[in-house]
Amino acid sequence: MSDAAAYKEHLNPNMSRRETLEALTYDEWQASVSCYVLFEPYLASYDEPYNELAEVIPYTDGLIARLHEQYEFRDDVKVESYIEQYPSLSNLLTDAHDKIRKYFGSDAHAVLEMVKGRETDDDERLFVYIQTELSSDEALDRLDDLYEQWWLDALSGVRPKLSIDVEYV
Repeated sequence: MSDAAAYKEHLNPNMSRRETLEALTYDEWQASVSCYVLFEPYLASYDEPYNELAEVIPYTDGLIARLHEQYEFRDDVKVESYIEQYPSLSNLLTDAHDKIRKYFGSDAHAVLEMVKGRETDDDERLFVYIQTELSSDEALDRLDDLYEQWWLDALSGVRPKLSIDVEYV
């Protein structure tokens, strides 16, 4: 069951929005944070009951805006489209930003770019390029630490194609 479906399952026409949100488990609540809920326009208060079930649609505008604060986007349209296709990436990319700063310094700069694969034109992958002035040995040592201590575990179970690499500036 999708996160949105699990959240929608809890919508009850006899409960207020506040009561519905309080009835959610933690995982369901987290799923609802990444969803934008469209309610009847006349429901202005959290305490008013639903007249019918709300529709749940993925909400990525706020997530993408947050990522624009953390990363430089190369070809905004392609990167944003990919993140909209895989909204769960936004949390992983936010965590990655924090880890990049931990391993490469608080002034580390990172770039998001879609890169075509070698096999086919349809094979695209989102790259996080960590821009660095470090020597190649130092940068690769830090990248290895990032991979071994966080990235490989964080990436497990992630469907979209996503990679992290260094870019020397």
